[in-house]
Amino acid sequence: MSPTSGASLFAAAGLRSFVTGLTGVLLGLYLARLALPAATVGVVLGLGLAGNAIGTALVAFAGERLGRRRLLVVSSVLSAAGLTALALTDRPLVLSVAALVGMVNAMGRDRGPAQTVDQSLLADWAGDAERTRVFARYTLVQDILGAGGSLAAAAPALFVGAFDLTPVEANRWVLAGAAGLSLVTAGLYSTLPQPPGH
Repeated sequence: MSPTSGASLFAAAGLRSFVTGLTGVLLGLYLARLALPAATVGVVLGLGLAGNAIGTALVAFAGERLGRRRLLVVSSVLSAAGLTALALTDRPLVLSVAALVGMVNAMGRDRGPAQTVDQSLLADWAGDAERTRVFARYTLVQDILGAGGSLAAAAPALFVGAFDLTPVEANRWVLAGAAGLSLVTAGLYSTLPQPPGH
């Protein structure tokens, strides 16, 4: 594993984990602030997790054929699109589709197709002597930044006072920021070397 590739992969995974930690706390609160019924909130959150499961199944069956770097970039862009749509609407159908297609993870732990592909790349790149250390560092980065994302879910409360926003507006700005971080993640993944044949 080259230092540049490793740094890009770790940074991308860390940012993705930060966004996941953030949405794990913020999304349910945001949907409740939209005055949606509890059942609708449950459907939206459940569809986000279903999107992750479908994405992971797609990676399992077609990941090598579609190309791992391409899958990482596409999953990050879909995440950005889903978060943007969530920030722009209060319509239950649109929220549900956005959560599903964007694989918006409200579980608070980074799971899904991108993590699966990350780990396959790490296994390929790391030599036998360093593989355990590489995976430990990868997990540590994810855990630290995931916790930071959970803490960042307090940002809307700060924005309400600092910028004279309503709670819903403040949540929307934070979700839009998370979408921007997902695009940064896509950019980092795009710098990874393309495996031969893809």
